[in-house]
Amino acid sequence: MLRYLELPLPFDLATRSVHLRPAKILHDLPSYCYDLHTRIGRSVIQSLIHGAQGADPLKYFFARHKVCDRATALGMALFYSEGGQLRNEIFFAEVLDLEQRIMAQKFGLNISEWDDLRAHVNEALEAGIVDRLRREELELRGLQMQLLFGSNEIAMKGTSS
Repeated sequence: MLRYLELPLPFDLATRSVHLRPAKILHDLPSYCYDLHTRIGRSVIQSLIHGAQGADPLKYFFARHKVCDRATALGMALFYSEGGQLRNEIFFAEVLDLEQRIMAQKFGLNISEWDDLRAHVNEALEAGIVDRLRREELELRGLQMQLLFGSNEIAMKGTSS
């Protein structure tokens, strides 16, 4: 890839430094691992959509806007807020703008509505709501494992990895 470093491009190349949220470790994994593609993450996303304690702005957003595939829309907004960030990443403003417009359109939103959704997600992340729900869901799954297997040791092994 380094041989392409000097290749002239038809648009401006820039780097940006974004604030990276430190990940909380939940059951030996960074909290952002419990995302749209995991059972825990999908459960948390549903809780956020339905206005879990402290997530009323997200609930009201989904009540006001007709969003195609609400869970995936919220999952992608979470990804862009916590998982899709790199320190000193190279970016192309036009491509980034196009990417966000495509995401908005994919879920039946205009760019302003998509930006609002992402802002609500950022607020929930900053307030610790998302990680609190992840932790609660992991604890609930641990209790379910205890009931299923009847052993503290098995339940703990099942939820810590």
